[in-house]
Amino acid sequence: MTQIRDFFKDNSSNTNWEKDLKYHHENRDPEENKETTPPEDEKVFIPTIWAMEAYPPSYFSNLESRIHQLGWIDSDKYSNSDFLKKLSQYRLRSSGWASVGIGYVYPHTDKNKVYPRPRKAKLPSGIDWVYLNAFQYLPSTTIISFQFKLKDKISSSVEESLRKKYKTYFKETETGYSIHSVSNQKQKNTKLTREYLRSICRKWVKETLPGYFSSKISVNKIPTSEVLILEKAQPFSEVKGFPSYENILDINNKFWAWESEEMPEFYMYLDANKVSNADCLVFTANKTKLWMRLTFQIMVVEMKLKH
Repeated sequence: MTQIRDFFKDNSSNTNWEKDLKYHHENRDPEENKETTPPEDEKVFIPTIWAMEAYPPSYFSNLESRIHQLGWIDSDKYSNSDFLKKLSQYRLRSSGWASVGIGYVYPHTDKNKVYPRPRKAKLPSGIDWVYLNAFQYLPSTTIISFQFKLKDKISSSVEESLRKKYKTYFKETETGYSIHSVSNQKQKNTKLTREYLRSICRKWVKETLPGYFSSKISVNKIPTSEVLILEKAQPFSEVKGFPSYENILDINNKFWAWESEEMPEFYMYLDANKVSNADCLVFTANKTKLWMRLTFQIMVVEMKLKH
């Protein structure tokens, strides 16, 4: 094996790697950095991430215990303080569907004046608040969704990763060298940034209200979904060549995406992470078009209620 490796290294040196690297740095890298960077007036951000946890019969007692420890059923402090009692009743049903809004959770230090009587808990530094909703889809099994509102700075960390400048480098391998281009590095770091944001949410669920998914060996088993918003561009509007920042964000090929019939500006796709084995559903849209659609639908509902 050593002889084979040395053979390739000796022969690869004849191709003048230093010269190739200089060509990339002076000619290819500047253009590739430009192609993979969003326009100056574009904003890319992840405002919110959801995590889901399941509580079958063998995990519900632990959920009750954790909620009591957090003090979330104190009627003098919180509204809807009987949500745990409601859940226990819904779990006894043989059929039917039900939901209970547990409400907002803010950091202990936050002096919130927007939402009345929010629950308090220790939250990660990059999270503004968490909203909890409990669903009873099946008898005796409760599903809780955790919506994490990301602070502006951490929400735009994906855009920061896309705007960083990279330089091609060669890395020594057993049989020679591997080339790590600007696109390769930017795609890897952007994926790592998104996975980091999701991991913050998964970790909080596992540490605060662990259930069935938290009991698995890896915290990555906790299902997540994220909302990816673009200020100017419309996701999946056209197929861009490689490299491009749309390719790095996986919002380039409509073939892999699901488009909503009721909200055609809204797309969903599966971000499969082969390294961490942590798949995530991504909902993506243009900010302006999404807001216009939501405003229109609210107006329609209001008109129906008036008549």
